[in-house]
Amino acid sequence: MLMMIGLILLFINPPLGIVLMVFAYLRQMGDEHTEEVEAQERYEAYKRKKEREELSRKEY
Repeated sequence: MLMMIGLILLFINPPLGIVLMVFAYLRQMGDEHTEEVEAQERYEAYKRKKEREELSRKEY
């Protein structure tokens, strides 16, 4: 959405359009990085849970 507005502004007011497009790009990259970090954290939590279950089974 921001990228489309940036493209329109690029023709009307080039500096503002460029700034908006860069902002949209950086925001998109940040969102993707956040998703990757959250997925990694969920995977590590899942691994720890499985390890705890395995240890509790071995105790019995």
